[in-house]
Amino acid sequence: MTSSNNSAARTPMTSHPTHTRESFEEKYEEQNCLGQGGYGSVYAGFRRDDNLPTLDGKLCQFPLEVVLLLIVGQGGEVIGEQVRHEASTGRGGGSQAAVALLDWYELDQELIMVLERPVPAVDLFDYIQERGGFLAEDQAKVILRQLVEALIVFHSRGVVHRDIKPENILVETGCAFPQIRVIDFGCGCLLKDGSYTEFFGTTQYIPPEWYLHGSYKAVPSTIWQLGVLLYDMVSGVFPFSTRREVISDEPYIKTNMSRQYKDLLRRCLAKRPKGRPTLEGILLHPWLQ
Repeated sequence: MTSSNNSAARTPMTSHPTHTRESFEEKYEEQNCLGQGGYGSVYAGFRRDDNLPTLDGKLCQFPLEVVLLLIVGQGGEVIGEQVRHEASTGRGGGSQAAVALLDWYELDQELIMVLERPVPAVDLFDYIQERGGFLAEDQAKVILRQLVEALIVFHSRGVVHRDIKPENILVETGCAFPQIRVIDFGCGCLLKDGSYTEFFGTTQYIPPEWYLHGSYKAVPSTIWQLGVLLYDMVSGVFPFSTRREVISDEPYIKTNMSRQYKDLLRRCLAKRPKGRPTLEGILLHPWLQ
C-alpha cells in the first residue's frame, strides 16, 4: 500500500456519459461515507490493483472543477480535449499545494472524480480540535504561511479557490512539522481582474463588500477569508456572527495576543477591500518573519 490516497466526487450530469459505472467499479471499490458538506459527500475506498486508498465524493462544478484541478496540479494551461485526456489518464501533479486529480468518470447521472489523499492527514478543523479548539500563534504561523504560498501559486496559474476554510485544508501529520494541502475547488473559478457578482463559498467567510455592493474581487475577498481563518485558528471562534457585524464591527482580539498578530489580523479584516494587503504583502508581514 502506498503512502498517498485518492478521492472521488459525484455530481448530477446532463451530458452524455463517456464511461460506465461498471468501469469505475472494476478499478475502485467504494466504501463507507466519511463526511458530508454543502457541496457533496466523501466516501472511503481503494484502488483494486494496488490497494491504494481512495475517497469518493459528490461535487457540483463539472467540468470547471476538473479544469481547475488540472491547472493548479500541473502548472499549465490545459483546455479542451487535452483536459479530458490528461484527467482520464491520471497524469498530473506539478503543485504539491493542491491535491492531484488522478482519474475521473463521467457517468449518465453523476461524475466520479478520483483525487489524491495524503496519509496520514486530517482536515484543519479536526487538527485544531485535537489541540484544544485553537492553535498557538507559532502553530498558526506555520499553517498560514503555507496556505498563502499555495494561494499565490493558484493565482499565478489563473485559479481562485473562493472557499478557504478549515474543512478545505488537509494537514499532513506524518512529517516533522505540519504540511498543508488544499482540497475542494468546487466553488473555484478562473481568476479575473474585474468583480464577481455571484457568491460561492461559506457564509461565515463572506466579505463586507458582498453585503454592501453584491460584488467582490478575487484578491481582497481571498485576504478577507484568510483573516477569518486566522482568527478562527487562534481564537477558536469566528470574528463575526451577523451581517451587521461583518459590515460595521471590529473583531474582538484578546489582549494577550502579540502586537504583530493583531496588526496582520486587522489588515486582513479591513472593511474596505483596498485597505487589505496582497498575498505577497502577508508573507512580508513581521508576524510571519
